[in-house]
Amino acid sequence: MNSSSRKYSLRILAACALSGAVLGMLDITGWLTPNQQLNEESIATVNNTNIRLLEYQRALNMLASEKRDAVSQQDRNLVLQRLIDEELLIQHGINSELIRNDLAVRAVVLESILAGIMIDIEASNNKSEALEDYLHSLHRSADIKWSSSWVQP
Repeated sequence: MNSSSRKYSLRILAACALSGAVLGMLDITGWLTPNQQLNEESIATVNNTNIRLLEYQRALNMLASEKRDAVSQQDRNLVLQRLIDEELLIQHGINSELIRNDLAVRAVVLESILAGIMIDIEASNNKSEALEDYLHSLHRSADIKWSSSWVQP
């Protein structure tokens, strides 16, 4: 490769690197993505997870029932901030695999899930082996693989 073609190649390489850096900075600052509007059922979003308006209203109603005075704008902001904090903590728990690795957290989560399933079963008035049916449907939709050293039941 002669000197002029080497200089030309370096210029193209530098231009591409500069373009990549500029595009990266624009993406980081949000200039490349349009402002995403929240749907009408959401009041905020945390790392692409919506905080539903219904959750906000429920929390606000709980606060209002405990207060003597009317709910202020500061109270509304506080409730929303607490919901955002809660979502951040939930995301941290999921990302750090607390549900898998911390037995106490796992037990509480499983109890809550089972309680919710049981409430749904009781509401449907179909109590005959409904939990087992639910678990069987989960098994059918899951991709379960057994180690060759274990015998599949």
